[in-house]
Amino acid sequence: MIKRQQRARRIARSGQVLCLAALLFQAGCGGQERPGTQPRHVLLISAANVRGDHVTALGYQRHTTGLLRLDQPIVLDLDRVGDKGVFFAKAFVPSSDDQISLTTLMAGSLPITDEGLGLRERGSTLAEDFTKAGFITGGFFNASSLGETEEEQQVLARGFSRSRFVETDEEVLTAAVEWLVDRSAEGESLFTCIHLGGVARPFTGDTYSDIYSVTDYEGPVRGEAAFFEELAAGEHQLTERDRRRLVDLYDARLVRLSELVNSFFYIYMNDIADGTLWADTLIAFTGTSGCELAERGVAVERDDSLEDASLHVPLLLSHPNSLTGERILGSVVELTDLSATLRDMFGLSNSEHSEGRSLLRLTDSYIARDFPERAAFSLSSRDEEVLGVSIRTPRWRLSRTDKGLELFDLQHDPAGLQEVSAAYPEELDSLQRQLDERCQAIGLGRETP
Repeated sequence: MIKRQQRARRIARSGQVLCLAALLFQAGCGGQERPGTQPRHVLLISAANVRGDHVTALGYQRHTTGLLRLDQPIVLDLDRVGDKGVFFAKAFVPSSDDQISLTTLMAGSLPITDEGLGLRERGSTLAEDFTKAGFITGGFFNASSLGETEEEQQVLARGFSRSRFVETDEEVLTAAVEWLVDRSAEGESLFTCIHLGGVARPFTGDTYSDIYSVTDYEGPVRGEAAFFEELAAGEHQLTERDRRRLVDLYDARLVRLSELVNSFFYIYMNDIADGTLWADTLIAFTGTSGCELAERGVAVERDDSLEDASLHVPLLLSHPNSLTGERILGSVVELTDLSATLRDMFGLSNSEHSEGRSLLRLTDSYIARDFPERAAFSLSSRDEEVLGVSIRTPRWRLSRTDKGLELFDLQHDPAGLQEVSAAYPEELDSLQRQLDERCQAIGLGRETP
């Protein structure tokens, strides 16, 4: 009799545990939309000419974005911030023109009008939507990598309660700090957008240029504007050693950019709002362009490129209180996806013209949500005329220019030097259909250009 009663109590306790587990499972699947604590502030930083394949956290052999510093108790470079965030290893921009990429990020869609490529007026920007949600918004831009006309700047400044266009990254960050100190004391949610000139040629100007210098180099490559003018004019035929020297100069300037970002993050963490802002801030960092380094001929830092060197950029999201765990994700993603993610995370209205997919479908992995895989779309242009279009999958890139269709197998040819369409007719047909569909979806003709 006693044994039967003990067995009955064990069965009852087991039933209670199973019921509790079921309730917790239901709560985890449906009752809690996001893990952890929702951030109150957004810090969105973009930078020109930052190559994804030169980022230390994504496998680059040099400490370009992961600084080796023994003189500071805390180092807050991109790699360190990414330690508790999410890196996207295959992020691509819609254009190597920073004005187009940044405009696309702000609008959530490419700046295509009925007349073709141009300034986009339809749909709201991130700054406008964050303002409607009660955020105080500030935008600070290095104008050197963007359009210099007042109309072009007004497009980027739309919706910001405070915006400034200056000439150097130091001025950008100083202006942002001054604004943050003034606004954070009021206790309101902040959307801070910072665009840096990043790593611009001639890749010189201070002692950072000597970080990777070699004493026995006697070739033509030098960090001066005159050299790049000579290179573009065809006055130099670079050897492999010359190109390595060009990479040395680029990497040194990337270290300089990392030092600036580290200093800004340190101030943001410790000196603003008595150090309370950092934990409540979602940090998003992305490149708005990469940078060719004469991999194909003499091109360096082109605005009309369809090469991975110009289009593959780092993309980082970090807010340890909700984006938990260190991860590097390999899905192909676009800048419109970052825009859609910010809208999703903060419950902003999504423009009918939005072309992005929320990356929270990947980062919040405990919730089963569909993330529609698709190729990254990019275009090349000059003077608002589309010169070519391309799509990029994890393995393939298909480009269409005045040369016709060109297919590259980047799994076996990462630099994209060998055209292989004749060897892969099925892939060519499939990717061509995808390219036509994307052109049509964003408002370009199916056969653009």
